[in-house]
Amino acid sequence: MIRYELYRIFKKHALVITAVILMIALSKALCSYLQSRESFSPYLSDEGRECFMQLLDESQGMSIDERTRFITDKQQTADTPYKQEAASRYSSLLRGCYRVKGYTDYAKGGRGIIDQQVPDDLVSNKEFYAALETPTVIDNDSYMKLIRLLSFDISPLWTMLFVGALSADSHEKGVAKQAAIAKNSHPYTAIRLVCGLMLVSLFYTLSFASDMLICGAFQSDYLTASFQSTGLSGKLECTVMGSILLLFLIGLVSCVVCFFTFEIFAKALCSVRKYILASGTLIVAMSSAAVYISRLSPYLFAAVRDKGEMLFVLGL
Repeated sequence: MIRYELYRIFKKHALVITAVILMIALSKALCSYLQSRESFSPYLSDEGRECFMQLLDESQGMSIDERTRFITDKQQTADTPYKQEAASRYSSLLRGCYRVKGYTDYAKGGRGIIDQQVPDDLVSNKEFYAALETPTVIDNDSYMKLIRLLSFDISPLWTMLFVGALSADSHEKGVAKQAAIAKNSHPYTAIRLVCGLMLVSLFYTLSFASDMLICGAFQSDYLTASFQSTGLSGKLECTVMGSILLLFLIGLVSCVVCFFTFEIFAKALCSVRKYILASGTLIVAMSSAAVYISRLSPYLFAAVRDKGEMLFVLGL
């Protein structure tokens, strides 16, 4: 029966499914276009990244102090703009490593602070900082591009469209009331919800995986590094891969909650126009709240939100 329902959905709502796929693709294309058009790009150039990756290969396995001597020598001998660009990025990330190492050293032994920006809870939360792994220098461009691309995730919008075509229209036409008096009404309703939920989850998973592919975030050489290696603020005690999985789970749960919330709207309002107005208002309100009340960002399931800011809030 589930197979038949999925077939029916794809046959009857093929246009809506195509529109959802196009919406997802266009949002990614828009983000990629805006990043390429920035007058000042925070990312390495292609030539600079090649030089940077060479620096990472040459310094593999070195301690922080050894890396300092290594990059100091490289900065002095850099004879091209690309080598200077790569050495500057390496040095900047290395300073971040020293900053975090200073926190952990202080938490463990009461000394080691080398930076003026000291966390407010360093003394009261020593156990957390003492347990942090020492970060390392990684190519964080792929991760930062992923964060930017995920911030363009419009899953609440296409979930609204999908539920509107699947449920709101049926409720407005009275199809749901006709099905309710049928003998197998409860199994029918359950299967329809399960199939809709499966499709929404599948679309989000494929969208997230495509973001990873577009940004090159599947690189295995940095996924096991500590989250602090990315250069983002926040006190998450996990690896880079752990933070990516956290973002995926939050996004997937948000899609599921959106789906059921919009289903409730569709059933209660029995009008496509009222449904679009109510669900659209919810998306706009939560997206605005994510900007002005950022500490609520992780819990605003229907918001289009900054994922870097959300990771920071989760680490508070």
